[in-house]
Amino acid sequence: METTLEQTKTRQSASPKLTCLITGKVRPSNEKYLASKAEKKGVSVEYFTQNYVCKQAAKRLRAGMSVEAVRAELDAEVSTPISEEQLQTILCVNGKSKN
Repeated sequence: METTLEQTKTRQSASPKLTCLITGKVRPSNEKYLASKAEKKGVSVEYFTQNYVCKQAAKRLRAGMSVEAVRAELDAEVSTPISEEQLQTILCVNGKSKN
């Protein structure tokens, strides 16, 4: 069976990717995982993906490191500014809940 370009695009878009706001690194995910994380945090899947940071970055931010220091340590691929308000949102949405 021959795979068409359209079928290939459909398969690729079916697998969501998470992009870390701090490092810019991308990792594959799946719909079930995203729905579970969003539900636990009480937010939409879209909101969760827009505020995603990788575990290594979240851990360092919680320890009090600045965004710039975390980016330097983790060889970040991005330098987009992060506001203090956005940082608080990131910390609330990522990592384990302490409810």
